[in-house]
Amino acid sequence: MGVARSIFYADSGLKPGDAAIIAEIQAITDEFEGYGYRRVDAELRHRERPIFCV
Repeated sequence: MGVARSIFYADSGLKPGDAAIIAEIQAITDEFEGYGYRRVDAELRHRERPIFCV
């Protein structure tokens, strides 16, 4: 393709299902203001909405 890996950036735009996940994360953080990303992740897993953060 002629594009070096060091200069290629993937599209970081939102995907179709991201809006629902973002809304659920927002609801969790509104309910539990002191939660960090680990507790939010645990709450999502508890609600059976696992998110794999990379």
